[in-house]
Amino acid sequence: MLVAEHVPPAFAATFVAVLLLGGGWLLVVFARRLVRVWSSRNWVETPCEVVAIRAVGIEDFSVEISFTYRVGESAYRSDRYSFADHLAVDDAPRVVERHPPGSQAVCYVNPADPADAVFVRSANVIPVVVMFLTGVAASGCGVYLAYLWATGEFAAN
Repeated sequence: MLVAEHVPPAFAATFVAVLLLGGGWLLVVFARRLVRVWSSRNWVETPCEVVAIRAVGIEDFSVEISFTYRVGESAYRSDRYSFADHLAVDDAPRVVERHPPGSQAVCYVNPADPADAVFVRSANVIPVVVMFLTGVAASGCGVYLAYLWATGEFAAN
């Protein structure tokens, strides 16, 4: 039996809520990114021009980019490098070197909404998987602690 004599009930409830909400939030973010990557398989390859690009970070880099493209007679601009914004990009400095401002590239445009475009359709797998596993672990711990609390095993005897 787990005895928590020094844990006030309000603290335990708050801790369980944080685990459940935080883990649930990570799972929702993961699911949204996964759905975006999956649905982008049908997006249209479109010529684009890099307006600005830079690697941001000290050890783990992300890529900040701005590019323009045309769909029909309309011109658009996007700032989305990938669906894993703000997560580490493998070889970000090399990406910046390959796509200097003014260079031509291929971006991917949502046919249902031409204002929705991305430079790279994929997402860096490792941070996304870590986010998923962290969400599962936090939610699982929250559910387990809630169970212990509900059954009285997480209370002082």
